[in-house]
Amino acid sequence: MVNIDTVYKSDLISVFLITSSYDVNYREKDYNPMPAISFPIKSGYKYNSGNFESIVDTNTILFEAKDIEFALTKFSEFQRDITLSFQFRESSFELFDNSIRKRVNAETFSRSPQIEYLIQLFLKMYPRGNTLLIDQIIDDLLFRELVDQPSSAFRIKSIKPWINIKIDTAKEYIHSCCSEDISIADISASCNISPFHFSRIFKSKTGCSPYEYLMKVRIAKAKQLLKNNFSVTSSAFDAGFNSIENFSYGFKKIVGMSPIQYKKSNISKDSWLQGGLLCS
Repeated sequence: MVNIDTVYKSDLISVFLITSSYDVNYREKDYNPMPAISFPIKSGYKYNSGNFESIVDTNTILFEAKDIEFALTKFSEFQRDITLSFQFRESSFELFDNSIRKRVNAETFSRSPQIEYLIQLFLKMYPRGNTLLIDQIIDDLLFRELVDQPSSAFRIKSIKPWINIKIDTAKEYIHSCCSEDISIADISASCNISPFHFSRIFKSKTGCSPYEYLMKVRIAKAKQLLKNNFSVTSSAFDAGFNSIENFSYGFKKIVGMSPIQYKKSNISKDSWLQGGLLCS
């Protein structure tokens, strides 16, 4: 069973939330007429298009050119998958090729914690129907973080569903509790794995240690706050840092400039973060 919901539409992009449920392994074929960038939210599957084959899961980004045929092989252990897909409309084909990446058929890339934060923010905010808010998140996601991310291909040939499920649980915990005083032991406990084994497994799937991932999520949250005219102090503590010194050091190390420099050069002209939207 497959359900496709249109959650956002503009002259350039349509955004779909695609969900399906199943209890056996199966394979399906489909056709994609529009270029698309897709982010699995739950589960993982094997993707084939021409000579390209890769596992697509919650640690990857799938780029697809227009007019391609593809096949998906889904694994019964997941039982359900959710994918957020940004499809470029005909008027924006050139934008996709020139401003994002020029893809040939399909390719997968690794997904940074900063990109993951923006995906989770979009999922949290789109039901509120604030077009200005959604436009800013999409701009940050597709035309800032995604463009700046290193373009190294990330092709997985095999998958262990139980590991993916555990790591997804840990990532959900980090994103929901990043503003709190949480430890690696807390994160590993959320998915019932010992801290030692958890750190090794987590890095093998995400490319980051749990601590690095948590810090990058906190920095991503602080960047959104600073852009919308929150003070450096409130941005630091609302994002989960316990001191301005630690925040400033970590921010400059990851972003390449101080928090105040970032705020001055990136503040939004139309702040949409009213009522503590990012602080809840």
